[in-house]
Amino acid sequence: MKIVISLGGSLIIPDEIDYNFLKQFKKTISKLNKHKFIIVTGGGKIAREYINALRREGLSDKIQSLIGIKTTKWNGVWLDIPGSQFEHSDVHVLVKVGAARDHLFAFFKSLSVFKDKILKKGQEVGVLTENEANILYDELPSFKPVPAYICGFVRKSDAYSDLPYAGKKGRKNYTITSWNGQIKPGDLEKIIAVNDIKGSVKFEGIGDFAHDTGYLFNTGNLRWKKEDWKNIANSI
Repeated sequence: MKIVISLGGSLIIPDEIDYNFLKQFKKTISKLNKHKFIIVTGGGKIAREYINALRREGLSDKIQSLIGIKTTKWNGVWLDIPGSQFEHSDVHVLVKVGAARDHLFAFFKSLSVFKDKILKKGQEVGVLTENEANILYDELPSFKPVPAYICGFVRKSDAYSDLPYAGKKGRKNYTITSWNGQIKPGDLEKIIAVNDIKGSVKFEGIGDFAHDTGYLFNTGNLRWKKEDWKNIANSI
């Protein structure tokens, strides 16, 4: 039997790569080695909701593809668009989601097929005893709706200045609290030189990004007013 699983990126990399989660996920899948699993990572429910909303308005597939969705955890304060991804969409929307690390397994529990098919199959092939299957099912958390908050968006067509940052200087280090546009190799070194920093430069709430090329926006620089959303709707 083929089983398709959608695995959200916020589970794989909540702040950094969650190796423990991936190991547990692999262990669970490996126990059911008689089946073929297809693991899909992508935009998930939030992206589909946006696409469905556009589809209900009768907009074409091409227009739907022009909306890029970026998600972050509740405590995230940055819209991070690495590399050349910024050029691939006309509008980038930041959505904060409250998905916990055990959200996927809680979703499994909510499906009768998990207990009636998957765990039962595990018993049939000798991977699980009935007691082990019951313990595994009982230990899974119950599925709850995932809260989400649409923070705002940025537009590719807007003009962005060089080194668009603000921050606060400490006794030794510098904390960037705001960024509104492109980030390029060497930008942090320029901030160190301009502000005469003896230590390091970090981004508030995250420390360092895994790249130095792309576009960054703190939530305070996003467009979010009703009129902003109306302008976007009218433009498409």
